[in-house]
Amino acid sequence: MNNVASTLDYDIHIAADDPMFRGHFEGNPILPGIFQLHNLVLHRARAAWPSLERVTRISRLKFLEPIRPDEHLTIHLIREEQRVRFAIYRATRLCSSGCLWFE
Repeated sequence: MNNVASTLDYDIHIAADDPMFRGHFEGNPILPGIFQLHNLVLHRARAAWPSLERVTRISRLKFLEPIRPDEHLTIHLIREEQRVRFAIYRATRLCSSGCLWFE
């Protein structure tokens, strides 16, 4: 891969009845961080860039605002060599961000 960054954006809706909200937490559901990393970020990064192999490190991970049921989100991915920086937004509000490093 050359030194030019590759950027992708995904608009998604998190359904109110998504099973990932069950048990996390009763009466005040939020989307678990592991679901954000695996299902929202890693899944899309690997689909977009199949040459990315094993995740070796996660850095700058921040969960700034909870993601609640029935929300519309934008997932922003930037690939730079063997790392993918990500940000998950609700409108203009940053919910979470970080960087995944790959082999």
